[in-house]
Amino acid sequence: MEPEEAEPKSYSRRQFFRHLSWSVLGFAGLAAVPFVVSSLIPRKVIENKRIRIGKPGDFPINRMTYLPDSHLYILRDPSGIAAMSAICTHLGCVVEQDVSGFLCPCHGSSFSLNGVVEKGPAPRNLPWYRVSTLPDQSLVVNMNQQVSPETRLQT
Repeated sequence: MEPEEAEPKSYSRRQFFRHLSWSVLGFAGLAAVPFVVSSLIPRKVIENKRIRIGKPGDFPINRMTYLPDSHLYILRDPSGIAAMSAICTHLGCVVEQDVSGFLCPCHGSSFSLNGVVEKGPAPRNLPWYRVSTLPDQSLVVNMNQQVSPETRLQT
């Protein structure tokens, strides 16, 4: 008696494309996992803890000045100079100044002019940092020291 030869299993065209589609979707889903996970983890943006920002005369009175290299807003008013982070506390996007405060262009958070969250998903207010002077009268923002929004360096 001779052993029976098994016939090769044949797939219809429809079955082939169904398997192909599920395979492609599976690979695409696996490839997307690292991007989804990384978007859920807040980025640590602060690298340089002390930033020299210039002299007091570089900042007009009663105006917020954006410093793109350090992602800071510098406020100078009659009571002094203050520095606020321009990094959204949600996922680290750079907020943009608006007439009523600041808006996150990525996920829609809005903040008051003092950096207080008015609309989420941002979980915290924008931080304010201590501003000090060097012997040559240059201003330095210490990003290791958070202060209240009312704190000013007297100029």
